[in-house]
Amino acid sequence: MKLLRQRFSRTGRRVTGAVVNTIFPPRCAGCGHRGSWVCSLCAPDIQRIDEVSCQRCAVPLGERCVCFELDGSLEMLRAAAAYQGWVRAAIISFKYEGERARSGHLGALATELLPAFGDNVSLVPVPLHPRRVRERGYNQAALLAEAIGRACGVRVERPILRAVATRRQVGLSANERAQNVIDAFLISPGSRLRDRRFVLVDDVVTTGATLGACARTLRSAGAAWVGALTIARER
Repeated sequence: MKLLRQRFSRTGRRVTGAVVNTIFPPRCAGCGHRGSWVCSLCAPDIQRIDEVSCQRCAVPLGERCVCFELDGSLEMLRAAAAYQGWVRAAIISFKYEGERARSGHLGALATELLPAFGDNVSLVPVPLHPRRVRERGYNQAALLAEAIGRACGVRVERPILRAVATRRQVGLSANERAQNVIDAFLISPGSRLRDRRFVLVDDVVTTGATLGACARTLRSAGAAWVGALTIARER
């Protein structure tokens, strides 16, 4: 019976996705034309971060290391592209305009970076506070983690809870961002994290304050190693 329900659930998601794509076909984040998440003309307008100056903070080649901004619990950070152009527009539409179907396309930008974190890792989406999930209807980081996990065959877990409805990080200084997320996260009861390796997943990294707070929470519960993977990097 459980297997049957799972099959019906997968079929339902495929049918729903087909209907949505028929009524509301993908929209190019660059020019707005319907038919694809990014058209062939706009696709080249992306600044991929293929080479980095620092293996920990992963600033683009030629940029100054910003490891001093990262929490000591965060061992490694990777981002697929700069937060600009159609990548920025796609993330904004995905995050704030209900275009959750963009998760597969955005997640695909980061899949080739996952092997850099090594074997035996589990993906952990940065959690939203339940109130924010109700307002938005979904957690964008969770959708990205699921898309990356499916593509790479890596398990997704949710051992962190967001216990405090913090202010939005947008517009805050680096110090304000760090202060804003102090004690904002808790470990979900029953989670078994000791001696395990995790990769946090989020849409954009700016100063790394939120990722650092999540990493610190995981390490406090016994995690052996925590890295972070995002679609874009704002600076």
